[in-house]
Amino acid sequence: MTSDDARTFSIGNKAVINGSTPGVITFIAPAIDPTTGKIEVKIGIEGRYGTLTDGTVVGVAIDRAATSVGAQPTVGIVIPIVAVKMTPSSPVVFTVSVENTLVAHSIELGSILGNRVVVRSGLTGDMAIVTDARGLSEGQLVVVE
Repeated sequence: MTSDDARTFSIGNKAVINGSTPGVITFIAPAIDPTTGKIEVKIGIEGRYGTLTDGTVVGVAIDRAATSVGAQPTVGIVIPIVAVKMTPSSPVVFTVSVENTLVAHSIELGSILGNRVVVRSGLTGDMAIVTDARGLSEGQLVVVE
């Protein structure tokens, strides 16, 4: 990305890789690489990687609408990023019903803080969520240990 491009988005903006794989910007280098003249941007991918492999050139579309340059971080609940499952309609977290089945709750993501993420809305402080959503789906029967 050029420095002009980098000013139009921020960490936490949503991205789509190759038109179908959802991701979120997790890192923007603080300076231009003197060799390439570009700024390094890293995108975290939730869920299945599909046909993506390390080193492959991909197309990336970044949702710049959520950018708020210079804004203060949004207050919210911080959870492990692996507790979030990206779905076509929205990111979700899971709770366990009294029948031991998974219940999905739509959430709005905020900033990514290393291996944790801010949830702006959709959670309350008293919700007990599943801390690793990888491979899980709504309605799935689980064993609580």
